[in-house]
Amino acid sequence: MRSARGTAAFKPRASQLAQQQYVIGTAMHRVSEELFSGSDWKPEARSNFTFTASEVEVYAVLSVAQPGDAAWLLSKGVRSAEGAKGYLRGHGAEGRMVQRTVIAADALKRGVSSLDFMSRMKLAIIAHPVDSDDLRVMDVLELSTISSLDEQWGWVASEVRNGTIRLEDIKYLGVSKLKSFRRLVSVKAALMAVHEPDAKFSMTDLKYLVDRAARDSLPTTHFNAVVEYLVAEGVDGLKRIDSLKMLRSMVIRHHDEKRLQRVSYEIEFRAVYERKPGVSFPERDLIALFDAGVPADKAAELMNDGLPVGSVIGVLVGNIEKTLADGWL
Repeated sequence: MRSARGTAAFKPRASQLAQQQYVIGTAMHRVSEELFSGSDWKPEARSNFTFTASEVEVYAVLSVAQPGDAAWLLSKGVRSAEGAKGYLRGHGAEGRMVQRTVIAADALKRGVSSLDFMSRMKLAIIAHPVDSDDLRVMDVLELSTISSLDEQWGWVASEVRNGTIRLEDIKYLGVSKLKSFRRLVSVKAALMAVHEPDAKFSMTDLKYLVDRAARDSLPTTHFNAVVEYLVAEGVDGLKRIDSLKMLRSMVIRHHDEKRLQRVSYEIEFRAVYERKPGVSFPERDLIALFDAGVPADKAAELMNDGLPVGSVIGVLVGNIEKTLADGWL
């Protein structure tokens, strides 16, 4: 059997075929009036539907009925889509039917519990999905059921719904690592940018960063700075520094539009520069060297030889002989 979209039918897991007891409250799931018209029963705010069924059977009924109606039908012994259709037609509620065969099968395949499916599908961003919807709506629904991201998934729901952020990317980064320090929120901009044609980094680079931040328990303010740098400059500089915390201290020293380029310059300079005992790091000199267009590695080599910043600029920009530059300026 194949779905309406031509994908092979999912083989249910043993747990999804097992019988279990369900208790579904009417307060959360409205029942169509047609189903109880002419009956003495009226839905009360705190009444429950209790029945025994399997996940496969619950989803079979949900494939054609809204949650409240499905709970009513299941409590009446209905266990199939065809049985649900017949019951709805027999009670004049055919107008309440929905086409959700593909969506229900996809939810089963993803391992989303039917109770989660019923409760989350009412959210505005999900809005009672049907087969005519793009399956990205199910990405949002699945995302909403990941317990590690309970307090964060709403920050990216719209982007997952429209495809700007991919659920598989979030999973690839590791939801447990994104839980700490609300890192899913922090990587939102990176997840939106990573698949752009001009992106300077890849998902592998972003995962490297998330893994390293998790290992080092990097605080949020430092992590945000590192993510911003990754998006703007790529991963190479991050791999050249011993501590990610150092990068934020570099970033906050600059305030112009080239501040992240200046950070890359400093990282490259530090890789070659040999700091002498008792000598402070030449932060101000780096600003002058960058503005003058002096290559960072060459600047570091000359400063290791003892040349002051003015002489370095003279040699590398002014074409002054190194032997003369000792007395330049």
